[in-house]
Formats: sequence, C-alpha cells, structure tokens
Amino acid sequence: MRSKRNTLLLSVLIHVSLIIFWANPKRVSFPDEPLLSPGSRTVNICCWILASDSSSDLHKSNAIRNGWGQFCDASHVINTTTPGIRTDWREGYKHISEKSFRAWNFIHEKYSSRCDFFMKADTDTFVLGSNLRLYLQRFDPLLPHYMGKQFVKQPEGTPFVAGSAIILSKGALNLFSVAVQHQTGRCTMEAFSKRNSAEDLALGECMNDLGVYPHNTRDDVGAERFMVFHPKVMSDATRPLPQWYIDSSFNKETGESCCSETAVVFHHISLDELIYSFLERKKGLWLWRNKTNNLLSL
Repeated sequence: MRSKRNTLLLSVLIHVSLIIFWANPKRVSFPDEPLLSPGSRTVNICCWILASDSSSDLHKSNAIRNGWGQFCDASHVINTTTPGIRTDWREGYKHISEKSFRAWNFIHEKYSSRCDFFMKADTDTFVLGSNLRLYLQRFDPLLPHYMGKQFVKQPEGTPFVAGSAIILSKGALNLFSVAVQHQTGRCTMEAFSKRNSAEDLALGECMNDLGVYPHNTRDDVGAERFMVFHPKVMSDATRPLPQWYIDSSFNKETGESCCSETAVVFHHISLDELIYSFLERKKGLWLWRNKTNNLLSL
C-alpha cells in the first residue's frame, strides 16, 4: 500500500513540475528561441560513450578522449569493465538498450552534482565541442531538456532523439532517475530490454511517459545541428537519403542546405578521421581537414 502511495505521489510531483515547465512562456520553441543569450551561462558537460569491449571500440574511445572529448568537463566510457556500474546486461548489439539503461543510472549517480548537461555518444560520433557548448549555454539545466536529432517513430508517432548523440539536462536526468527508482511508466529495465538495440527509442518512450519531449534543435533557417550520417553523405545533394530517414525526419535536405553553420554532431566517423582530422565549414559544406592543414575532399 505504501509503495502505491509513493508511486502516486511521484506521478503527481512529476506532472506538476512539467505543467509548470510547459506553461513557462520562455520555453524553447521553433525557431529555437533561446532561454538565455548564447554565452551568458557557463555550463559543465558530462559526456559518456556507449562502447563494446572490442579492440575497435577501445581505439575509437581513446581517439575521442584525445580529440573532441577534451571539450567535455567529465567523460566516461561505458562497457563491462567500467568500475562501479551494475553489469547485469547481456553483451551484444541486441542488448544495447539494457546497457544504456544502466549507463544513464550510473552517470546520474556519479556526475549529477558535477554537471549541467549529460551527453551520450557512440564510438563513431564526432562532436564539434565549441558549437555544443555554445548551443547548451542558452538553456536552463534545471529544467527538463531532452535534445539531439529528433525523429518520430512510425507508425506509433513516438518522438525521440537519435542515439548518435543524446543530451539530457540535469533536470531531465533527475526526473529519469526518480522514475527508475519508482518504476514509472516505461522507465524500467524490462521496458528498455524489449527495445533490444533501439536504446534511443527506449529512452524516448521513457521520457514521453514523463511528459518530456525532444527539442527541435534545428537552427533559425531549419538546418540540422545534429546529424546521424557522415558529412560526406549529408553534403551529397545527388544521393537520396534512406527511406526510413525521410519517413521519420522533419528535415530531409542534403547538400548546402542540410547542415547548420553551428552543427554539433556527425555520425559514422572512421577511426582515422577521429584521430587525424577535424571538420571545417567551407562554401556551405562541412569538410574534413587533417592536422597538417591539407583539406580533404569530403
């Protein structure tokens, strides 16, 4: 009986806090209205990398630590060797959702008092750190922000953030943690495990149950800041994007109109690119430049 009362109380508290949040006329709306002027807030960012125990992921994780990971105020690679994490998941691609569930809880326990925003990335994700920090500076971390590349799962119509880079504010991660403790909605290990490799959709369903939905992270002209493909794919206006992307995404552009001048994330990046290159915007496109300043074609 006490457990039911506690669960009911938690549900009431969550919904009241979210009503207050969404009633706030200063909440973010398209075209990405800032809560604060960019640069007006110093934010601490915790980054965690979802990795396997493979040598390939080990090399990529090290490249991230020595590369864009240096923009993070704290960083952690999550795999079965991570000290202190509960490792009751089954290792393998089909069980990524279970690992992600434990990882978000672990990150909350370890870093919730130290950081304002928490970003999950893959081992083949590339982040433009200065753009990430500039973008996040406009948001109040105590409010429940859920950010990244927004998709809508069809045919259910579930909005969620793609797993290439998922950002939760302190407020959103705190809500997640409390919901997990009280097994609210689909914020449970059982619910996550049913989504197998779709850890991003599992988190989206949990957030939806808490009344927290993805931000529209496009810029003021509708260009994407968070990409799920390689810069070469996004830059090629002659190549059609996959049908699943077209069906699930608001922005279906490639070429010069695809990606924001303040882009934050690209995906499917090779180890060599993570180690030896960085991205530079040239003639409306994001191109690779290696560290000897020789511009790569794409």
